[in-house]
Amino acid sequence: MDLGFWVITRPHYLVIIGYSDKGFIAHTGYESGETFPYAEFGRIWAKKGSVYLSVWR
Repeated sequence: MDLGFWVITRPHYLVIIGYSDKGFIAHTGYESGETFPYAEFGRIWAKKGSVYLSVWR
């Protein structure tokens, strides 16, 4: 994800731990349980090419 603003990039990884009707719930490394509205998540995820890693147990 790119959490930067305008021309300044701030690449960052996060872990999606759930979802709700409001958006994805993620552990950001700074905060656990932060909700990202679907539109906002899609925008900041697409800025870095929508890269993901799927982990199954």
